[in-house]
Amino acid sequence: MKISRELPQFSKPAMLVVAGLFQADYYLASNGEIERVSTFVIEKDHYSDRESFGHRGSIAFESGDKEGKMKKFFNQEFVRQFRDHFKTACMGNKIQKVYLFAPDSVMTQLKKSISGQTRAPLQAMEGNFSKEHPFKLLEKL
Repeated sequence: MKISRELPQFSKPAMLVVAGLFQADYYLASNGEIERVSTFVIEKDHYSDRESFGHRGSIAFESGDKEGKMKKFFNQEFVRQFRDHFKTACMGNKIQKVYLFAPDSVMTQLKKSISGQTRAPLQAMEGNFSKEHPFKLLEKL
């Protein structure tokens, strides 16, 4: 889609990456246009609070911290998919600058995964921008 004249026009290709905790969108901006080139969402299964809690007779026991392990697993899976999708989105495009919009809790991990993929300068903005329209993101630059 065409970028409004009041917003940056990007004469050289730039990648805008908008990440949440379990999703990411990749936009390529170049020559006054911006388009979504990749996206992914990690589907998280929802379990009840007592799924790892058991009873045997009148004695109750717990089988461990499954929620913490699952949280760590989903975080690792998200970073892996983030890196793979970033690599695919940049393929064939000589990206001159990368703009990363992500929450503070995952920002450092995402910066590390991007830094190994491209030599383009990285500008990061912390916050939850996952529901924002691309033009709203361009206004923040």
